[in-house]
Amino acid sequence: RDRLSSRLGPGLRARTTEEIASDPRVVDLLGDDHDRLATILRAGDRLKFARREAVEELGDRLAEWTSWAQTIEAKPRRR
Repeated sequence: RDRLSSRLGPGLRARTTEEIASDPRVVDLLGDDHDRLATILRAGDRLKFARREAVEELGDRLAEWTSWAQTIEAKPRRR
């Protein structure tokens, strides 16, 4: 959310996962990676609201997702 907010404006931080995932600017920015973003945001929601046991497997994906998130700022606009 922070990376997207730095790129698309601070108002994005206050939006829900569904609102962010369906935002045309986000879709335009990420293109085919849009599905990955939705997966990451939903996992973050589970981590935030679920019990620890329900999300322990997410730790295995954290390094991959963090690395991917760092590429958002370098993505050119598609339009």
